[in-house]
Amino acid sequence: NNTMTPLRIGANRLGNFRGCTFSGNTNEWVEVLSTTITEDATWVNNGDEPLHFSQGITIQGQDGPDSVTVVTIGPGLVLKFDGDYQVLVGHESDTAFPGGLVTNGSVTEPVLFTSQSSSPIYGEWGGICFATHADDANCVLNYTEIEAAGREWDTTEHYAVECHSTSPTLTNCTIQRVEYCGFYAESASPVLDSCHIFRTREDNIRLNNSDGSITDCYLGGDDPYAGLKFDGINLTDSSPLIQDCVITECHRAGIYCENTGSDPVITGNTIVSNDEYGVVIYAGNVNDFAASTNAFAFNGNENRITVMGEDITEDSVWSDLG
Repeated sequence: NNTMTPLRIGANRLGNFRGCTFSGNTNEWVEVLSTTITEDATWVNNGDEPLHFSQGITIQGQDGPDSVTVVTIGPGLVLKFDGDYQVLVGHESDTAFPGGLVTNGSVTEPVLFTSQSSSPIYGEWGGICFATHADDANCVLNYTEIEAAGREWDTTEHYAVECHSTSPTLTNCTIQRVEYCGFYAESASPVLDSCHIFRTREDNIRLNNSDGSITDCYLGGDDPYAGLKFDGINLTDSSPLIQDCVITECHRAGIYCENTGSDPVITGNTIVSNDEYGVVIYAGNVNDFAASTNAFAFNGNENRITVMGEDITEDSVWSDLG
């Protein structure tokens, strides 16, 4: 029966918050004062009360037996952010400040990162950033939903989930209603498995100088409000495994290779109903694509595969694609 919120607590003390009961308060949420988290912590769902963060949070330090500060989030927890703020894991340049973020959602109780709006829309908060010195082994999102993220400040675009020289693992995650890219990787080897990324105003997935794997994912721009030209997967100097995905209703291409340095292995995918192209790939890299078994239908201009010209300097075998 408080006139504001039932509890106001620092982010670095959330590990001590559990087993409380709230009722009759004007705002039934927990107000979290943002700060840098330097000690290992486990955050659990305390019922129906979401966590409202006043700003962003930073996770970095050398706590625990592995000398990496890690925040672990239990199933069903709802975290709400607003404005030009994000969850920053690890330090951008200093090896003395590693960090980790592990979410342990479930089918029935996913972890949710969202905005503080009652009706979340595109780009209301910054998203999750795995910085250069985040610890790969402790950067794992499982059964996690990220929505209403992606925002620009200080002339820099921030994405729903992004990683820089670090390689997180995302499994069974949903990313939607994003102002820019759903997932962005630079100089990394991320693993995305069984993820659903859609309703983004730029590429669902964008990789730059990266590889890794994208498997069993559903990618699509199936919201007519989703905006301008974008791709399901956009690659620059990147060569991931793309396997057993459904890529549909993107405003440009299902998979688009920006340059000759992108040599993905593309196999077992269903690529349908994309506005302009199914796949755009360079001639020197057709070899990795031709032996695959992909299904195409209803992509714009009857384009299934568009091959960009270049000099081919190595032996290559092009087979019947069916």
